[in-house]
Parts: sequence; C-alpha cells; structure tokens
Amino acid sequence: MTSSEKVLLTNMGKPVSLVFDNKSNINKFNSLVSTYIDNNNEVLYANAPIYRLYFSDEKDRKPVFDLTGLSIPYIKEVIDKTDEIKNNWLILNEPFNILMVVLIRDLTMRGKTDEEALNNAILYLTLSFYSSLHFKYYRKFLPNENIMNYTLNNISSKYKFKQSGVIVKALLETAQVSHNTYKNDLIRGTDLDLINYIRNLHTRLNNLMKNFRDAYDKNYKSKNYLNTETDSNDVEDYNETDNVSLVINRVSNMSTNKFFSSEINERFINVSASYSNCSPITLKKAVQSIKDTEKNRVTELMISILQTYLMDSNNSIDSIASSKFIAYSIMAYSKSNTKNQNILKIKELLDYFMKNNCNKYSDTEREATRINYRKGLYMYIVLIIQGCVVHS
Repeated sequence: MTSSEKVLLTNMGKPVSLVFDNKSNINKFNSLVSTYIDNNNEVLYANAPIYRLYFSDEKDRKPVFDLTGLSIPYIKEVIDKTDEIKNNWLILNEPFNILMVVLIRDLTMRGKTDEEALNNAILYLTLSFYSSLHFKYYRKFLPNENIMNYTLNNISSKYKFKQSGVIVKALLETAQVSHNTYKNDLIRGTDLDLINYIRNLHTRLNNLMKNFRDAYDKNYKSKNYLNTETDSNDVEDYNETDNVSLVINRVSNMSTNKFFSSEINERFINVSASYSNCSPITLKKAVQSIKDTEKNRVTELMISILQTYLMDSNNSIDSIASSKFIAYSIMAYSKSNTKNQNILKIKELLDYFMKNNCNKYSDTEREATRINYRKGLYMYIVLIIQGCVVHS
C-alpha cells in the first residue's frame, strides 16, 4: 500500500455519510454535545484549566459509536488494515478518534448546511483530547486555584487561555485554526491525511496545555498566588478585588452560555412574570427575541448584576448560589433614586432590551407597564445566574 491509500474512508466513509444524511441523526449528535457541555459547564467555563474534565468510554464515546452503527471491534479491524498507523501510536489506535475524524470530514464536505454539527464534532474530539491532556499535565494533584488565577492575571495576552476568557472558547478556537489549516488535506481523505489531522490537532492542544503549565509551575515555585482571604487588611496582600473580578467574569460567562444554549426556563418565566405582574407569554417572547440577537449586551447585564452583589463586602462569592442573592438583587433594584452606577446601567440595559424585543413594551405609553416588564426580565436573568451557579 502507498500513502495515497484510503483504507479508513473505504471502510467507514459510506456508513457515516448515510447516518448524517438523516437530519434527525444530526440533531441527536448536536444534542449529545450540548448535553455534555451543560453537564460540565463549571469545568469548561472556568477561566483556566483548574478542574478535571472527565470523558468516559461508556457515557460519552459510546453514543457516537451507537449513532453511526460502527462498532469498536470493526474499527479496530480497519485500523489493523491501515499501514500508515503504527502500533505504538496510541491516539491513532483509539477507535473513537478515528471515527471522529471520518465524521468531521463528512460534515466538512457538507459545507454550510451542517456547520453547527461540524463545530460540535470538532469540539467533541477536542474535549476528549483535553480530558486526557489535563490528566497528563496535572496527574498527581489538581492545580491550586489561587496560583492559577495569579498565573492568568500575570501572563501575556499571547496565551490562548487569557485571550479567550474561558476554557471551552480557547479549546474550540485552537481546534478551528487547526481544522482550517488542514481542511483541504482532510477533504482529500487519504489515510495519511486523516492521521495527520488527528496528530496536528493533538499537538496544538498539547502545546496549549504545556505552555500554560510551564507558566503555572514558575508561579508555583515562587509561591505567587491571588489571595482569597477576606479578613486581611494588610496593604501588602494581593488585591481582593482582582479575585472578585475573576469570579464575576467566570460566572457571567457561564450564565451567558446557559442563557443562550438552553431552552427558555418556563418555571423561571412564570416566577418572574408573577413577581412583576406581567404577561408570561409576552415575557417569554421577549426573552426568545433577546436570545436570538443580543449576546454581548446580555453578558454586560449579568456582569452589572454580579458587580452590584459582590462589591458589597457583606456578600460572599459562595452565597450567589443561595436565596440571599435573589433577595439582595431584588432589594438593590427596587431602591428609588439610587445613584449606584451598576443599578443605573442595569435599568438602562433592561429598557434597551424591552424596547427592541417586546412590542407591547415599545407600544405602550403606560410607564407602570414598562416598569413591570423591565422588572420581569431582570428577575429572569437573576434566576438564570443563581440557577447556573447552583447546578455548576
């Protein structure tokens, strides 16, 4: 055999293509990836590789084999027939990796029609790699969160984790650069092309992890960290505000993702509408319109809500998950004639959202009605933030 052989595609390409000709199977795959991300949002929406990501054979890889109808023993037989794969190449002797690259190629060939599924496939393979790479670089002990935060605060912006803000974005952007670099070779589809695609993606992710681990180790040895103690008045201590800002960034990113990636929470809509005395149907339509068009400003709103809460020294980070967060947020918002810049910003954003996403709000001249709908949207966002932290 020569390097132009296509053993992998000859034996696996057609079954995968037939599976994804069925739109319901595309939807099943997208749902699998979305559910995995939701279940691991605390890990993936951390600002640095602080937590371990688990990617299991039974729960996470098996559904892909089941969906495509290609079994592990069958793929191992195909691998054995492929001269380009050497026995000592562990990542290439893993049937899941081989199946995913065939799947990614098929979705790439389909172009824009299945772009969401393609991005999900690239991300899913990437998360599988990340799980093992995190174990590789933090095998003995999970990293110290305070040293991680110090590292992130003090490294240059050339580091991907600092550029991207959250783990999942850094991983996906790294993977997409790799995909776009080798896309044409992948489409050509020789065994060597598919093998190189896997190796190049894994190498880029390995370098991402190694470079950050090296920076972390320097701070570990120097005992550099962001102090999270709240009872010290020593001006030499690290600034507590820096640590709060990191938490605000992480929680707002996590909550924004939950808001946009999940279905509208009917219970939260009903609670919010009841609290504010507005129509749940109208409020839900407004929220759906916001989900479709307003990502950047939603993040801004969540940051302002979290800043209002956490800049009060009586409120701890841990208490965001408690009913205290909801009660305090209601109290802060309800104050009349407030000069709090965060609250003023919140009200300005709520007015913008409702004017641009709710006809009943923009058409009415009754200020009481507008107040109720602003309050309803505010409550819904507060519940999203609190619920996201509770389940993270």
